[in-house]
Amino acid sequence: KNEEKIDGISTLKPAKNETVFRNSGVQYKVIGTVFRTYIIFEVKDEMYLLDQHAAHERVLFEKVKSNYYKNEEKDVQTLLLPDIITLSYRENELAHENKEVFNKAGFEFEEFGINTVKLTAVPSMCEVLNTKELFLDILDEIDGQANSGRQEIENRFLATVACKAAIKGNKELTDMEIKSLLDEILSLDNPFTCPHGRPTAIKISLYDLERKFSRK
Repeated sequence: KNEEKIDGISTLKPAKNETVFRNSGVQYKVIGTVFRTYIIFEVKDEMYLLDQHAAHERVLFEKVKSNYYKNEEKDVQTLLLPDIITLSYRENELAHENKEVFNKAGFEFEEFGINTVKLTAVPSMCEVLNTKELFLDILDEIDGQANSGRQEIENRFLATVACKAAIKGNKELTDMEIKSLLDEILSLDNPFTCPHGRPTAIKISLYDLERKFSRK
């Protein structure tokens, strides 16, 4: 019988070159990538084209949101060389008005002179980024939501962090990176929409393909 139990969930055993998605028992097969941006994979009689940036953005958004709302120790990386950032009056005002939001997300900064801050820590996923640029981009995003409620400001804040940290399009991924991304995105409750509301994947059924080729 070609069936096994994973975490109490019945699922088919994976055939060669196929990976079992553990959380729902869905068996998928990676076909490949196109334009170094879109991952093609198959689930039963459906084919998906996954935008690697949008998908990774969704995965990171869930991680940074989890870090934001947890009460225990945050996932924070202290910067070896702090960023000294000169701000406009408006940016400085926004930074201090929203300092609690920054802190809850894993960013730590302190005043460092007139309209200047010293950024000393960021979420771990952001360590490899241009952290000064990221800080300014977040302030710009907050400014665009200045008249919104706290929840909307928080969501846009977290979405900006995820977007900046996500892998970009036109970047070739290894087989391991592709499978890791698919395992993570498919484990989410809402995998097929990025934090900005755009689709992460396009689904094409076998029936749709057969119609295109006049088989139906």
